[in-house]
Formats: sequence, structure tokens, C-alpha cells
Amino acid sequence: MEQSPLSRSSRSTRRRFLQISALASVGTLGAFGGSLVWANRAVRQFHNEMIVPLTPWFVNTYLLRGSQPILVDTGFPTDETAIRVGLATNNVQPQDLALIFVTHGHYDHFGSAGALKSASHALVSIHSNEADRLRTGINPSVEALTTTGRIMRPLVTSERPAAPVTPDILLNDNDRLDDFGVSARVIHTPGHTGGSLSLLVDGFAIIGDLMSGSLLYPNQPDYPFFIEDPTDQPRILSSLQRLLDEGTQVFFPGHGLPFDRAAATRWLNSVG
Repeated sequence: MEQSPLSRSSRSTRRRFLQISALASVGTLGAFGGSLVWANRAVRQFHNEMIVPLTPWFVNTYLLRGSQPILVDTGFPTDETAIRVGLATNNVQPQDLALIFVTHGHYDHFGSAGALKSASHALVSIHSNEADRLRTGINPSVEALTTTGRIMRPLVTSERPAAPVTPDILLNDNDRLDDFGVSARVIHTPGHTGGSLSLLVDGFAIIGDLMSGSLLYPNQPDYPFFIEDPTDQPRILSSLQRLLDEGTQVFFPGHGLPFDRAAATRWLNSVG
């Protein structure tokens, strides 16, 4: 039977994703002496009992532990299975989740939110300004900001929209998640998008796409791959400075590996 255009597009998109992932792997191997041990050490360096990476460094989702578990971001529309596996590895089932916290309205971060909400009955939250993106499953167009973004451009323009999901909670700056079992504070960190949010807890910050690691140097902070409004680029720097002023010691990005305060400060000084 003939494949539908959507099926062909989806297969083509995933093939490009695999090609880009292979390029990233080769680059990582070359840049770090031909060994993946370095990447494992980079993750272990910032190991803690509260923030657990669930999916590979290319598109990160996180389990935030507390008296109830919170899922931070949900990957692409096809990432539900990988997230379920990551949760199960950490002895968490979807129905255990209290909240699905979406850092911003791009479908590589809210793509599986609808499916996981249906499986878990968890509430879904996002910044109030970006709620309509979840309701429609479509985000605005973006412009490449880095070399990695230019390489990734074919994937971004070809990925299918996410299944729409209605957010239950609209968050704003300085809101707290204590009612969901975690002593975490919401920080509005615009730049990548106008409504981007970060979560600050015990000196750790989950920052979405405020900053990203590159393909070759995934633990080195850099500008995000893409930006919606190029005039918002200075807001990335001011948002990062605010997180530093708040005492953040370790940053967990949506793409790449975690990095520490010293690395963030060096980068900010180099571009500021």
C-alpha cells in the first residue's frame, strides 16, 4: 500500500535526525579523544538526587524528584516511548506524575505533552504567553542563531506538529511549585522565546533553551540553536545574568550537557 505523504515526511524527518545524531556522535568522539567516557563523566559530575536526565543530550527531558515527581519538557511528538522508558528506569510511572512543566512553546519541548497527559492525568503548565502554542500544537517560525542551528534547520522545518493539549496552569515569574511536591521557583527567562521559563531549585536550574551546548562541545554553553525574534538576543544575556544573581551553581539545558557556574560566567564575559 502506498505510503501517505505524512508518513513519508515523518520517515524523512527521522532519517535526517539520525544523520544529524550520527554527525554529533562522530564530532563528540573526535573532540574528546575518541571516547564517550568524557560525556559520561560530564553528566556524573553534576549528579544529584533531585534532577534526573531522562533522554539523551540532544533533546533533554528531566525528572524532578520531590514528594511527587515532576516531568520537565516532553521532547518531540514521537518521544513518548523514550520518556516512558526513562521514567520506568527511575521507578516512576506516568500516572505518578503530578505536573508536566513545559519550559517554552516549541514542539521539541511540548511534542509528547498531550500523550503523556492522557497517560498520567498530570497537569500541564507553561508560561501564560505561550499557552496557545500547546492548544494548537504549532509554534512560530524561528531563525538559526548558531552553526548548530543552521545544521539543524532541515529537521526543524520538516517535523510534524504536535498533538494539541490544553494547559491546565499558566505560570509567571516567581511562581512556585511547592503544591506539586517540589520546592522550586519559576524564573521567567526570555530570549530564546518571549515566554521561556526556567526552574530554580537548590542552586540547580533547568533552563530549557535559554542556552545550549553545540554538537561538538555539548558541555560548553552557547547561544540557543534558534531564536524567534533576533532583537531578543540581548535578553538571553540578561536572563542568564539573573540566574547567576539568583545563585545558580549548575545549569541543565534542553540541548547539550549540564555546565557549571564558572562555565556560564566565562561565556557571558566572552560575549558580553
